[in-house]
Amino acid sequence: MEKKTVGLIRFLKHHGAEYKDLRQAAIAYMSEYSGCKMLECYEHGNIEKIVFEIFLDLIDSVDRPSCLLRQIEESKKIHREYLDEEFSDAEAVLTGMMLIQVRSDSKYINGFKEQDFEEKGDQL
Repeated sequence: MEKKTVGLIRFLKHHGAEYKDLRQAAIAYMSEYSGCKMLECYEHGNIEKIVFEIFLDLIDSVDRPSCLLRQIEESKKIHREYLDEEFSDAEAVLTGMMLIQVRSDSKYINGFKEQDFEEKGDQL
């Protein structure tokens, strides 16, 4: 899994709730990651393309991709039926990334490795 993918997932888990929505959180992360401080770099569909590429990297790494896809579909259903809100595919994918399980029974799963978190010293 690419460093950018792990970094976005870590950012969403630790800071996603600090933003209006997860799309804005992804823009903030990519601005920090790339050094492009202009948020306009990621507006007008650019962030959606980046999220899709990161999602493909994640999908290639997870142990059971169908579980992740079901989680994404469920998040769309919850927003549509219970919150009466439209929810873009990018937001649903970002929700899935934020909720993905990183550890199980004291070991890393879904393509994550211990060294993915050593530099920050954080636990997910």
